[in-house]
Parts: sequence; structure tokens; C-alpha cells
Amino acid sequence: MKTLLKISLSLIISSTCLIGNGQNLVPNPSFEDTVQCPSSTGELFNSVNWNSPTSGSPDYFNSCHTLLNNASTPNNFFGNQNPYHGNSYAGFGAYQLPNVREYLQVQLDSILQSGVNYCVSYYVSLAEVSGYSIKQIGLYFSNTLINNPITTTLPFTPQIENNSFISDSTLWVKVTGMFTAVGGEEYLIIGNFNNDVSTDTLGVSNNSNASYYYIDSIEVKRCSPSSIDENHLNNIKISPNPANDYFNIDIGDNNNAPYSLKLYNAMGQELFSLINVKSKTTRIDISKYNTNLLFVKIESQNKSFTYKLLKP
Repeated sequence: MKTLLKISLSLIISSTCLIGNGQNLVPNPSFEDTVQCPSSTGELFNSVNWNSPTSGSPDYFNSCHTLLNNASTPNNFFGNQNPYHGNSYAGFGAYQLPNVREYLQVQLDSILQSGVNYCVSYYVSLAEVSGYSIKQIGLYFSNTLINNPITTTLPFTPQIENNSFISDSTLWVKVTGMFTAVGGEEYLIIGNFNNDVSTDTLGVSNNSNASYYYIDSIEVKRCSPSSIDENHLNNIKISPNPANDYFNIDIGDNNNAPYSLKLYNAMGQELFSLINVKSKTTRIDISKYNTNLLFVKIESQNKSFTYKLLKP
């Protein structure tokens, strides 16, 4: 994505957040391994293992690039940011009218296992070139390699999606989430999976009509028990499970904060959603869904949890 340029100095500060203690399944998670030094923007393919699932042109930035600071770190075409780790990071256009999107794709080191909880974290920073920040930076786990010759929104529902504006162009912001794998997921795609109407935007400058993010240090790991307790909603009860007609969801003691609820089928397609729910209990009618496996995702106060629901 090519837009106007604004340069300013940045600092790098991070917060810590507990995550699973297993092996990181994302190869080259900080984009340090190179095929060759990028010669220009739009060369994500020069970072080992990474590619674009569409005809968009996400970017690879490495300190080895010295030509006019075009694809270098910390100074580059889109702004100024020190890597969170090492000498490199990637960048992508998350929002630009009309429905212009860029995505990053990588094959995981191993296939995800059915019913296993996976903890995810990554660091993002809004580039100074951006006119907007957005909420919906999502991670979609696919069973197959995606190769779609489009530059618009990919038609998938991400298992992990940020739900607050990321507007900081000085610091790296850590995003965390967790989901339960259906099984067979082997590829990770990162980007904004919402069209223009469904994307929440917040104006931050007059620099452009776009939102562009740097990304670094991506982790996908099996969750440890302590990470589930620390990072996600607690004391939620779902009954009966299995069930044929309905599920009752008791949100439990979660600081009386409103929450959102989304129901998905096993293919990751959203079936329905509720937002700003304040009731402690919610009943979901599932009688009309011809499937034996459903997932409900509950989010509140930047915490989320995905539950597997069985329909015999």
C-alpha cells in the first residue's frame, strides 16, 4: 500500500502478559530470517516462510535495507518504528477505501489439534502514515493454503480478533487471545476481515485515508492452565452441553461488565451475534442449526474465550 509519508521518532515499550508455555508454532515469528534483504516495499516474500494470500502487497522491513530508508528499520516509507525484537518486522494495509486490504500468511510448524486451547499474542503499532486506527485486526486459522487473486476483503471469520482501537504509533501494543481449535488448522492469516461498513475507524490524522500497521513477534502456543485463568473470562458456565434445542450461558462474576457473544459453525462462519449484553444469563436457540459442532465466543473488557458446544 503506497500513501503519504510522515516521519517522527518512536520509542519501544512493551507490557508482559502470560501465555502458554509450549512451543511457538509460528515459524520466523519476528521476520528475522530472510530470503534476501528487501529491495523495496511490498516484499513480504523476502521474509522466510511468509507470503501474501491475496494479490495485495504487504511489506517486509529490515535494517539491512539502506536505499532511501524505503523498507528499512527504524525509518521507512510508512513512518518510524524500532523493531520489537531483532532487526525486522512486517507491515500491512488494514483499511483503505473502497475495501482495499492486505494480509500476511504463514504455514504453522504443526497442525492444530481438535479441542485444544491455543493462546495467541502479537505486537502491533500504527504507522504514522495512517489517517485512521481500527479495532478489527484478526487472525484466521485455515486448514488450507489461501491463494486468492483479490485486493479486497477475504471472506473468512477470524478466530481471534482485537476489539479495541489500536492508535499508538509510538509504542508497540501487545494483543492476546485464545481459541479452541476445531482440528486440522495449519495456516495463519493476519489482517482485517471486515468490509468498510463493518470496520470501526477512529480518525488520528490527516495524513491519509488509510490504516497501516506494523506487526512483530507473533506467537501461537498451547495454553497453560495459568494463562487461561489470567487472560480470559472466568466462571462462565454453559448448560446443557451437549444439547439439541438451546444452551444456557451464565456469565458468572466478571465485574458486571457488558459482553458480546458470537456463535460460529465448525467452518468458522458466524451464525448470529449479540453485543453489549448486560444480563448475567443468556439462552441461545440452536434448534435450527443442522450441525453437531458449534462454537461460542464471548468477549468482555478486552478478554475473550471460545467454547465448544456439542449438538448430538
